Amino acid sequence: MLKRERFWALTIEFWPNAVESGARPTEGVTHRRHYFFFRHPPVREDFLDICRQLPWTGVWNDTLLPIIAKHPWPMIDSMHKSAGVELLDQSKLVGRVNVYREDRWENQHVVVPSLFEDINEITRRCKDKDGARRYVESREYEIMEKLAAEPLEIDDEIRRVLVEGGFLKGRKRKALTPAQAS
Repeated sequence: MLKRERFWALTIEFWPNAVESGARPTEGVTHRRHYFFFRHPPVREDFLDICRQLPWTGVWNDTLLPIIAKHPWPMIDSMHKSAGVELLDQSKLVGRVNVYREDRWENQHVVVPSLFEDINEITRRCKDKDGARRYVESREYEIMEKLAAEPLEIDDEIRRVLVEGGFLKGRKRKALTPAQAS
């Protein structure tokens, strides 16, 4: 079963050296895009908390953080998926701050019963315990599919497989007499 996980990403692009040298900002050459992921829409305080915790963001204390403080923070409303702010320093574009919302689909954790404990318990009655165990393990996916499709007991399904494989004798039910049936 799939579960939708919503997250927000904050991207920071900052290239003051490119502006000073007159070069055109090119990702990978003049700057690197930095990603920060959140489980809630990031606000300015969240970003500042991250900058205090990560040692490599210390270089931004004198360069990027004062510029970000002068600009509005990009906010996403319910009708939009992303927002961005261009960072200007003395009327020159030196970076961007973008926030975007994204949905990721993840497999929801499914509790699957373990066959191995039940296999050991049931196969101890068989003469060829190892052969019976290997036979049931080779049919594990078939057993699990059947258990997922129908509400059956694991023990009953393992016994059925062992009877089919000739490791256990099938139980024969005695015919009920009319008096027992009523």
